Amino acid sequence: MQERITGSLATTETGFRRLATAAAFVSLFAYSVLQFVTPSAINEIGKAFNISQSTLGGLYFTFAASFCVSVIYGGRISDRKGKLPVVAAGCIFITAGSTVFALTHNLVVAFTANLLMGFGGGLAEGIAMATISDLYNGPRRTAMLNWSQFVFAVGAILTSLGISALIAAGISWRVGFMGAAVLCAVAAFLAVWATVIRYEKPLAVAHGESNWREVLFDPIVFWLSIGLMLYVGAECGLTNWLAVFFKEDLATSSAFAASTVAFMWLGLGVGRAAATWISRRWTDVNIIRWGLALAAVSQAALLLVNSPIAALAIVTVIGFALGPMWPTILSCVGAAHPNRTGTVFGVVIAMGSFGNAIFTPAIGRLGDSVGTGYALWLCFSLLVINFVIFSMLRAGEKKRKVSR
Repeated sequence: MQERITGSLATTETGFRRLATAAAFVSLFAYSVLQFVTPSAINEIGKAFNISQSTLGGLYFTFAASFCVSVIYGGRISDRKGKLPVVAAGCIFITAGSTVFALTHNLVVAFTANLLMGFGGGLAEGIAMATISDLYNGPRRTAMLNWSQFVFAVGAILTSLGISALIAAGISWRVGFMGAAVLCAVAAFLAVWATVIRYEKPLAVAHGESNWREVLFDPIVFWLSIGLMLYVGAECGLTNWLAVFFKEDLATSSAFAASTVAFMWLGLGVGRAAATWISRRWTDVNIIRWGLALAAVSQAALLLVNSPIAALAIVTVIGFALGPMWPTILSCVGAAHPNRTGTVFGVVIAMGSFGNAIFTPAIGRLGDSVGTGYALWLCFSLLVINFVIFSMLRAGEKKRKVSR
C-alpha cells in the first residue's frame, strides 16, 4: 500500500512539474511574440503615429521602465505566494495592453498600453524564468533555462518573419499585437491550471526577512546584475534598431529590413540550443566570456560591411554568440540564491531592463543626430566592457565543477 501511495505521489509531482514547465515556456513564447512586433514593425509604427526615432525610443523606454518596476516587486511576491499566479497576472496585463495598442490611433493611449505591456512583461517573463530555475538544479537548470530561451527565440523569429510577410502583403502590423494578446491569454490559462493542481508546496521557500536591497548588494548578484544590464543594452540596442539600420544605412526594402530581426534571433536560438550541450562541459562563466568576445568582434564587422547579405550573415553570428548570455547569467544567479529565486531574479532582470531603458533610447537619439550605423557602435562598447567584467568574475566556475 505504501509503495502504491508513493508511486501516486511521484506521478502527481511529475505531472505538476511538466504543467508548470509548459506554462512557463508558453508564457515566454507569448511574451517574445509581443516584444518583437515593435522592432520588426518599427518603421511602420513610426509612420502610423508620425513620430521620430527619439519618440520611438520613448516607447522602448516606457516599456522597459514598467517592466523594471514589476519584475522587482513581482519577484518578492512570487517567493511568498508562489510564482505561477504572478505569471498568470502578467499574461493578463499583456493581453489587455497589446489589445489596446493594436486598436488605438492615439499616441497617448498607445504609450499607456505600452506601460501595461511592460508591466505584464516583467511578471510574465521574469517570474517564468524563476519558475524554471526552481524546478531544476545544477547543469540541468542551465540547460532548461537555455531551452526556455530557445523557445523565446522561436517566437522572435516567427514574429519577425510574420510581420515581414504582413508588410509585404499590405496587411497592418496591428495584427501582430492581436496575435500576442491571444497567445498570452493561453499562457495565463495554463499558469492558472498549474496553480489549481499545485502539489506539495510553493515553488520557492519564502524569505520574509530578505529584500531586494539586501540581494542587490550581494557581490556576486551585483556583478551579475551589471553584466546582464550591459548584455541587454547591447542585444536590445541592436535588435530594436536593426530594421532601421538595414533600411537607412544599407538601403534595403521595408519588408527585408523587418525580416532581419528573425536572423538575429535565429542565431540566438541556435546559440541557446548549443548551450544546453556546452553547459555540461564548460563553466557558466566561460560560456559567457567566449560568447561576449565573439559578439564584440562580429558587432564591429557588422558596422564595417556595406553588403546587406554579408550583414545578415554577421547578424546571425552575433545572435549565436549572444544566445547563451541571458539564461546562463540567470543560472549563475539561481545557483547563488536557490531559495529566493523570485526576489533575486527580480533584481537581476530589473537591471537588465534598466539597460534596455537606457541604451535603446540612447541609440535612437544618437541615430537622429549621427545616423543609426554610428549609433550602434555603442553596442560594441557595451560588449567589450562586459567581456572585461566577466574576465575578472569567478562566479559559477566552482559550481559547475561540483555539480558534475
